[in-house]
Amino acid sequence: MAAFDRVAAIVVAAGLSSRMGAFKPMLPFGSGDDGTPRTLIEASVACLQHAGIEEITCVVGLRADELRPILDVHGVRCVVNPDYASTQMFDSLRIGLEGIASRCDAFFLLPGDMPAVRPQTLRALLKRLPGAQARGIDVLIPLFSGQEGHPPLILQSAYPAILTHDGHDGLRGAFETLRIERVPCPDAAILMDADTPDDYDACLAKIARNGLPTLAECEAIWDCFALPADLRAHQEAVATLASETSERLIDAGVCLDVERIRFGALLHDIAKKQPHHAEAGAIWLRDWGFTRVSDIVLTHTDWPLGEEIVLDERAIVHWADKRIQGTQRCSIEKRFDDKLRGKTVHPKVERRRQTAYAVEDLIRRALSAH
Repeated sequence: MAAFDRVAAIVVAAGLSSRMGAFKPMLPFGSGDDGTPRTLIEASVACLQHAGIEEITCVVGLRADELRPILDVHGVRCVVNPDYASTQMFDSLRIGLEGIASRCDAFFLLPGDMPAVRPQTLRALLKRLPGAQARGIDVLIPLFSGQEGHPPLILQSAYPAILTHDGHDGLRGAFETLRIERVPCPDAAILMDADTPDDYDACLAKIARNGLPTLAECEAIWDCFALPADLRAHQEAVATLASETSERLIDAGVCLDVERIRFGALLHDIAKKQPHHAEAGAIWLRDWGFTRVSDIVLTHTDWPLGEEIVLDERAIVHWADKRIQGTQRCSIEKRFDDKLRGKTVHPKVERRRQTAYAVEDLIRRALSAH
């Protein structure tokens, strides 16, 4: 990932962690790229670095001496808010900004207790940066399900308003006079901090899903593609049939991941309006890190040539898609006959039909053997 030389980041981690009951930055949070355990603050920094941000300043306060060596290892500059016990996050932000304002065109502001944000969200904001600068935008804010989240990308034109703000209503107050553009992102983690033990557990659960979206993220992805209601309803119908069938197969002893099947089916036609929509949808999902469903989307139209047909998550969604016409269940024969009536059958379409029949036969055998 290329570095953005004139874009920096400020991580604010000077709070008292009073609602957590433990020192948040040092809590364990997953593992690094090399598999070694990492802390919550390291996970927050890693998100920025994976997005290509090299200059990162972390504003610390409580137990600063413990945090400094950990952050030094990752090349993160530390500055101390000496009044951390009596000031707000906005004061720490200003301390951090004073140190970088003269040498960066924009910066991300990330609270140190938001370790699950996707690097892809930052990249989406960075992609908008040149256009935002040209249009006179001051701040780019990620948006999920209509709610603003972190980290905002704050442009240089906003620095004076922040540095001279009297602190009333914090950063929100400083933003009141600025031009803001909101960027929809399919990333629920922009709204998730680790403020309390329950919040911390929710963040851990989020990263445990890794490449699997949530239902709310699926709906946000639909919004990103501006999918019409009929196409959303079709995907829901395919997901229902695929999920019901996979649960029956699991009861019969077949090893399947129902969540992968459900969410893969809910997203299989996201790029329907584009050429080669299966490939386009799979690439988009991979780029956003939803790798546990991208292969399902890729194969929902055509099974890979020369690959043996097996009863896995990809096959279930491939078959279910061929059993749903619009939102109604139908036979494979009816689905293809209605579609191809009066037309010459293309070899590729015939392969799709035969693949669907082959999967249906595998399903029937698995269920009858139980």
